[in-house]
Amino acid sequence: MYKIMTDSECGLPKAFLNQHEVGVVRSFVQLEDHQFGDYFYNQQNMAAFYDTLKRGEHPITSQVSIGEYVAAFENIIAQHTPIIFIGMSKGLSGSFNSANQARDILLEKYPDAKLMIVDTLAACAGEGLLVIKAVQLRQAGMSLDEAVTQLNACRLQVHHFFTVANLKFLYQGGRLSKRDAILGDMLHIKPILDVDAQGKLRVIKKVRTSSRAVKTLADMILADIQADDQTVLISTSGDWEAAEMVRKQIQGASPKLKLMVTPIGPTIASHTGYGCLGVFTMGKTPRQ
Repeated sequence: MYKIMTDSECGLPKAFLNQHEVGVVRSFVQLEDHQFGDYFYNQQNMAAFYDTLKRGEHPITSQVSIGEYVAAFENIIAQHTPIIFIGMSKGLSGSFNSANQARDILLEKYPDAKLMIVDTLAACAGEGLLVIKAVQLRQAGMSLDEAVTQLNACRLQVHHFFTVANLKFLYQGGRLSKRDAILGDMLHIKPILDVDAQGKLRVIKKVRTSSRAVKTLADMILADIQADDQTVLISTSGDWEAAEMVRKQIQGASPKLKLMVTPIGPTIASHTGYGCLGVFTMGKTPRQ
């Protein structure tokens, strides 16, 4: 049996991770003298973090270091257990490269070890969907190599659609010009974004008002689902009311879908700001 591991931006609840013994490499963000990390293990910590975003404060993020990956992986490899690590897209974070360097270091020490790093080309609950897929493949008896092949084959089927409440964070992240961010906030423009086939963010549509953004997210995800009983993940950085609105719209249109509402992790939320809302599922068509 092999170990499935992911990072703390996967958007999956603690109960699921514990039930299926999925290991988590934790990332942290810094705000003044306070460090946030295990947000989804502690409701109070999570709420406090989102409150800082709501006040407009901007935490400092840092990728997981090579040494932290080495420590997390070695605990498993030393027990002669193979690992699949499913992390954030290398198009969005340098953590993928750090994980690969950690693997190379460990293979020098443990030459017979097996450690596979999957570039999900995804983020947040998008990578979470691939973690769910990996769990299902392991339960079906697939070997580590077979599971990695399947994950690489289906990763572009993972669709992310999301919007943000404050365009300032997209401007600071280089996704919008300062002028467009100011005008967009004044005119209540809500961009709809996705993640492309290279695992990078892009703006694909712009709508007016939050309610239209919610409807657009619901419509886009419903238009591309593979089956009427599949899993749809809904993630937010603190706007639980909007998350419930989009959940009701999706569930009302397709009652058999399995819907799960989860918090956005601290690293992603630091770049999107308070009130980001995303929907994620396996689509009929691959991302372009």
